[in-house]
Amino acid sequence: MKMFLPLLVFALFASSALGVLGETEQELLKRYGRQTKTGTSHLPGVTIGGFQFGAFQIVVGVAGGKSTFERYSKRDQTKLNANEVAALMNANAGGHAWNEDKDSKFEGKRWILDDQTVVAELPTEGKDLTVMTKAGAELLNSDKTPAKK
Repeated sequence: MKMFLPLLVFALFASSALGVLGETEQELLKRYGRQTKTGTSHLPGVTIGGFQFGAFQIVVGVAGGKSTFERYSKRDQTKLNANEVAALMNANAGGHAWNEDKDSKFEGKRWILDDQTVVAELPTEGKDLTVMTKAGAELLNSDKTPAKK
């Protein structure tokens, strides 16, 4: 029971306090407060904002005025535990269910919402979770595609 209460508090905190894909820059500022970093990305049409919120560092990619990907990591750079990953994913599920993508070539775990609109990736080292719209995933993955000869 002692272990359950902190996990419940974190889950409630994450679902109400952490960002949701599709938020505007103003909504992100209202949710997280002042940006700690801001800039442009090498990805076309994407601006980057960095925030610190509680124990988390959040990097947000904004395209077309809305959040298309959010990368969550701990400020102390330790691994995210299973409960933190679940709470962060639930905060971005919009009432849908996550399904593990076992066919993925991603090195780590990858999940897709049941409506196929949002992807989440947790690299093998487990230090950051990226949640992204399908369009955001296509942008990020197009950047990783080897150039054709």
